[in-house]
Amino acid sequence: MDNASFAADVATWQSAYVLIGGMAATLTGLLFVAVSINLRTVMSRANPELRHSAIRTFNQFVLIMELAIVFQIPQQVPVTLGASVIVLSVVALGIIVTATREAGTGSASSLRTSGPRYALFLAFVAVGGLITTGPFDLLLVMVSLVIGTLISAVCSAWQLMVEVGQDDQAAAGARSGSRGGVTDQTAGLV
Repeated sequence: MDNASFAADVATWQSAYVLIGGMAATLTGLLFVAVSINLRTVMSRANPELRHSAIRTFNQFVLIMELAIVFQIPQQVPVTLGASVIVLSVVALGIIVTATREAGTGSASSLRTSGPRYALFLAFVAVGGLITTGPFDLLLVMVSLVIGTLISAVCSAWQLMVEVGQDDQAAAGARSGSRGGVTDQTAGLV
């Protein structure tokens, strides 16, 4: 495939990437607000998993937005597109690995939640590498990976908000239990 036909193929996917990038940007903003409202809970030293979950989720949304930007560059050639995908994916993978280490979340449950994301980022690296070689038309695979990452990020955001809500509920229960003489039913009214 020559560079002109590759650039034309990339151009056919640009509107899809505009839509996906816009969705990721909107959801990133909403997640930013939700985390900001619950910043003490998310950043608490008692909850490294929440902080890790927030970083992991933001990281996925940011990768999607970065890839959407890369696909808007006119006259893309396989080498630059593939190299961009590789670099962005390796950086995203590095961020998630660092966050996992900092959170001290080497448990099986952490691997279960982070493992699919590692696989997605590694798939991006592999597809980016194949795109740089030129003869592979993997643009459909790329958009499929991006959509999969968007779905994963939305699920991560939902799980983060559920975990924050459970932690807030537990903290409220602990506070109400320490108010001598106040029952659990009236604690929410005080």
